[in-house]
Order: sequence, then C-alpha cells, then structure tokens
Amino acid sequence: DDWAITVCLFHAMFGGECLPGEFHQLRKGTKARESGAYNVTEYGLDNYTSMDDALFRAAREIFWSNVIKYGIHRKFCQQSICPKVREAFGS
Repeated sequence: DDWAITVCLFHAMFGGECLPGEFHQLRKGTKARESGAYNVTEYGLDNYTSMDDALFRAAREIFWSNVIKYGIHRKFCQQSICPKVREAFGS
C-alpha cells in the first residue's frame, strides 16, 4: 500500500542501507482511458477470487502488525532507517 514504508520496514527488520533505486517505480501500470482505473485483464487479474482477497487481507494484517512492532513511521524512517533518501518519505 505504501512503498516507502515497505522499504523502510524491510530495512528495519533485516538491516542494510536504503538506496535511492529502491524507491523508483519499476512497474508503472497502464490505466484505462475513460475511468482512470487499472486494466486488470492486462495483468491476468481478471480471475481474481475471494481466496486472493483473503490472502491479501492476511498479508496486509501482517504488514501493519510489523509496522507497529518495529515502530515505523515517516519521521523515524527519514531520521533513522533511510536518512540518505529522506525525500522518499515526504516533508
């Protein structure tokens, strides 16, 4: 859901230095012309099921639990975990 926080959490959990390349958007999706929504069929996501939804909810719960466990927030990431790429976390 939030890539910068994801990168910060990874480094809080496993160590290492945050690098600028970790914050580049590598998978820019194409958007439908009319609605501005992503074209899910382009990525093979038209077979999305309730199991996918359950898996995503479980992964999201683990992610946010770890964010709390490791005390991750933007200012902490800017100052302590990723100081060389502090701009990735906004002002």
